[in-house]
Amino acid sequence: MASDESLNAAAAVPNRLEELLEKAAQPNRPPVVIGVRDLLAWWGESRRTPETVEQVQTDLTRYGLTTDPPFTEVWAESQVTLIPAASTTAEDDTEPSAEGALRVGHLKGASQRVECVAKTEPISKAITAMTRKDYSQLAVVDDNGVLRGAISERSITRAFLRGPLELVSDAREPIRQLKPDHLVLDLVDELCTSGFGIVASDEGRPTGIITVGDLLQEFVSLHSPILTISIIELHIRNRTRARLDPAVIERYLTKWAKAKPNAAPTLGRYREMLKVDDNWRKLGWNIDHEYFLRTLQLVSTTRNELAHFSPDPPDQERLAEIDDFARVLQQLT
Repeated sequence: MASDESLNAAAAVPNRLEELLEKAAQPNRPPVVIGVRDLLAWWGESRRTPETVEQVQTDLTRYGLTTDPPFTEVWAESQVTLIPAASTTAEDDTEPSAEGALRVGHLKGASQRVECVAKTEPISKAITAMTRKDYSQLAVVDDNGVLRGAISERSITRAFLRGPLELVSDAREPIRQLKPDHLVLDLVDELCTSGFGIVASDEGRPTGIITVGDLLQEFVSLHSPILTISIIELHIRNRTRARLDPAVIERYLTKWAKAKPNAAPTLGRYREMLKVDDNWRKLGWNIDHEYFLRTLQLVSTTRNELAHFSPDPPDQERLAEIDDFARVLQQLT
């Protein structure tokens, strides 16, 4: 949430965007702290698509503003601070080498509190903390809070086989220090082998932890909606082929699809086809026509958004509506 009620993004509407940016850019004004999703809401958006990111960056630059940290490199539920662009360093202004790619900072675990234990403490303290909070690993730090490795269930087991354990350092293992701008794709093999990695600041202090479970959750959040939408598309395709004349379906094929055997319309073209009352009646589906068309538009829009990479998980309310739609079609076939 913003630091000033007048900057509450929940109240933002498109025609207030200029006013909001002007207020945020006023000299001597306390920096505005705002959630990434609230910031996007100023532009009427909820996810960081390539087009949205470009528009936000362009408008912020126009008012001499930027965010710290960059809103493109953090988890969607994180907070950023709107600051004058001149406050950033040359390194901060450097564009990422792989625009739009999934980065460590986009994952939820990268900005969550990390449980730490000093390497000079009794190992019983680490085991107690892991058991009490059901953690599989802890960050190991020195007296200054700088990351010096990790301790995990695996490292404790291996160390126990070598001899008696007294201190955390007896079971400490080296760990790769991850940075928010690291590409997740480059780390998949390493994370699957080690089971986790620890995100650290430039000063070496732990700021987050990424596990294999985080990668699995990311995969599910991005691919489950695609599977549901594919099921919806299959129900519509089968019904239209069974009830409509092939010549009618062919009229709604794209030019490139007409040359392919068993081609089918896109979701958007299906909607155009089934807006026609005669075509709709022939399907024999006794559900509200307006609901069908409205939700199919939502499905089509979501499908197009998922086709263009975004580091943010899809809106849960929208996904719930799509899931409901899939269940309705399931009951009709």
